[in-house]
Amino acid sequence: MKNLLALTLLFCFNAFGNETFLDFVKEKSIKLAYDDGDVHTITFSENEFGIVTGNYADENGKQVIGMPVKFVIDDGIEYMRLYKDRHSPVGTYKYAMYVFIPTQFTPGESTAYVDARWGHYKEPLFFIVD
Repeated sequence: MKNLLALTLLFCFNAFGNETFLDFVKEKSIKLAYDDGDVHTITFSENEFGIVTGNYADENGKQVIGMPVKFVIDDGIEYMRLYKDRHSPVGTYKYAMYVFIPTQFTPGESTAYVDARWGHYKEPLFFIVD
């Protein structure tokens, strides 16, 4: 019973932490600085039912719209994950697209993990801007 109570409290705490982080970033933009000089942007939108999705734009302004936002834990680190499957209004992607932003970060030093149809992860620095 104690284990069940501890597990329930852990999930409640994580849900509150996730909501706090999402409230913090959804009013801002996340800039991803790649080592080849490209800067991509993630913005967020909330529909009338309170569902928040991410919008990913590359350096040319080409957008991947409506990426569901989830929170996952990998190797003990919590990430905000944005995901878009292989289908889009302009056709089928070769790969699904994943973006992982750590919820604990150091500005200008922390890296995100992005798999944007290249088949492997890139690690851009990320900045949260107003």
